[in-house]
Amino acid sequence: MDKKVVLLAVIVGAVILYWFGIRPENVRKDCNKEAIEESVRTISFEDEPDTDKREALQYKAQENYYTSCLRRNGLSK
Repeated sequence: MDKKVVLLAVIVGAVILYWFGIRPENVRKDCNKEAIEESVRTISFEDEPDTDKREALQYKAQENYYTSCLRRNGLSK
């Protein structure tokens, strides 16, 4: 009986660690990568030849995509 309780506690602890620790970190990392790729793809040199404007537009697009990705994955309201 005691071994079953300990095993159950370890399994529950592992699930909690994954769900609240490891998973959010991986989602944030993936969302950041996707946001950078999406912002560069959507706002190219042809769309905005001025470097400063393009970087500002890409940064804003990146922020929006990142937030959207976090919401889609349940990490943001």
